[in-house]
Amino acid sequence: MAGDFNCTVEEENPLSHLLNSLSLDNDLVDTGAGENRPTRRSVNGTAQRIDRIYAHSSLLPSDNSKVEVDLSEPEI
Repeated sequence: MAGDFNCTVEEENPLSHLLNSLSLDNDLVDTGAGENRPTRRSVNGTAQRIDRIYAHSSLLPSDNSKVEVDLSEPEI
């Protein structure tokens, strides 16, 4: 599951609660949580990471090593 969710998981709003519930209920892991690189910066300089890619925990390395995701279009 990937997207521009326009919220952080720490916020107190319905979408944040939904993302947290979906990830817990379906054993999904935020693949970028360890790096926490901001994907948005507000006009006052506040940086947030609102774009995320979630993957099922069984698809991730057990040693929590870095995960790379290739989102390029396949050649036809």
